[in-house]
Amino acid sequence: MSETAKICEHCGTTNSAQASFCENCGQSLAQNQPVDPADTTTSFESPEKITWKANLPLLTNKVVVRQLLFVLGLSMLCVLLFMLTLDIFEGNFTLAGAGRYLLISVIILGGLALLAALVMQFLYGNKYEYKYTVDENGVKAETTGATQKKNFIVNLLLVFSGRPGPAGAGLLAQSRQSELVKWDKVDTYTTNPDNLEIVLYRRKRAVMVIQCKPENYQTVRQRVEQALAEKPG
Repeated sequence: MSETAKICEHCGTTNSAQASFCENCGQSLAQNQPVDPADTTTSFESPEKITWKANLPLLTNKVVVRQLLFVLGLSMLCVLLFMLTLDIFEGNFTLAGAGRYLLISVIILGGLALLAALVMQFLYGNKYEYKYTVDENGVKAETTGATQKKNFIVNLLLVFSGRPGPAGAGLLAQSRQSELVKWDKVDTYTTNPDNLEIVLYRRKRAVMVIQCKPENYQTVRQRVEQALAEKPG
């Protein structure tokens, strides 16, 4: 009697009868029922949900760094425009004064960027622990592990700082520990196989960085491609 193969319920790969783990995605085959390879009626249906945990790099991730600099730069630009507007209304505007404000803004921007880099490196160890879930609705990213605990402590300290600005930032940050990006909000995506990374975009703006693992990168990429191809319009 010939040995039967094992089909991975996670990615659909046909494995040898002796395999304990899928040769393609690494998932356990303990729960799989042996399938006769000669049985042409057997088909694989994509799982409704793919879930895994991964560490998203911070300082070495171009998307993360670019978004951080954008947020800091936009904040400093708003402050600069506010100060210039006050000078104009008060009749104190001069080119020298504007140049001084610009220099101060650049110095503050550099200081904030350096502070953010130090926090990423020494507090978070240059990694953000996420639990990803990909299903028919979209992609969900939730902080988990040590990152979730550190975020909670930092945000709690901000809330009880007694200052409205930091307290509001803490509440906002705590509310975004779990984010869902639905497929209908995604226009396109890019892939980086070297870094096992998939980035989702909405009108050229990155809305989600999906950090995959070696055993599921191709599966997740195919799922993203399929979801966007089936999106109406």
